[in-house]
Amino acid sequence: MRKRENRIHVRMTDEEAQFLCENFCNSGFHKREDYLRSILFGYKMEEKRHPDYSSLIYELNRIGNNLNQLTRNSNTGQSVDGVSLEALKTEFSELKNQVMELFE
Repeated sequence: MRKRENRIHVRMTDEEAQFLCENFCNSGFHKREDYLRSILFGYKMEEKRHPDYSSLIYELNRIGNNLNQLTRNSNTGQSVDGVSLEALKTEFSELKNQVMELFE
């Protein structure tokens, strides 16, 4: 037996239906009824993330780890390899460009 037995039918104009469809598509929900329930009952909604979001976070973490290693070496008196520093700078620049492309 279904948990939710009551149905509600709503009529909308084309503009209202389009607005609902656009917001639903950007919501990250897989079913429209879940999206509507979240609006009605005040659930917190997160917008759907960009497909490249996970790979960008991974790259940021990797660059952060490299930067921490170089900083640790520098603080302990060990020499910091200029090639490593230049590679890190290049990676950071490439990642910055990817992020800027996402938000254009």
